[in-house]
Amino acid sequence: PDVVKAVAHAIPVMFGLTLIVIGNLLPRFRPNIVIGIRTSRTTTDRAAWAHTNRVAGYATMGTGVMFLFGGLLPSLPVMEFATAAAVIVVATLAWNSWRSRHASNTAA
Repeated sequence: PDVVKAVAHAIPVMFGLTLIVIGNLLPRFRPNIVIGIRTSRTTTDRAAWAHTNRVAGYATMGTGVMFLFGGLLPSLPVMEFATAAAVIVVATLAWNSWRSRHASNTAA
């Protein structure tokens, strides 16, 4: 049972660290055909690419931090905490992105 519990906490820690590394790298990539958030807009507009991948990097890092905390704190139900935290991080970033886009459209 102790080994199973240790593994159950080690996997989210490793996954969280992986997400943190990926989230840190996303904003650094230039437009390419291999990695990053590739849509028709981001592949043709460098500013859209930079903004989209920066926001995705923040969301990915935030999610990774939550998985890391979920795995390191033994009293937490790991997957439930990390999943709920990831949803909160992504929803907050989506809301901020929508709000900033909506504010710029009404000001123009």
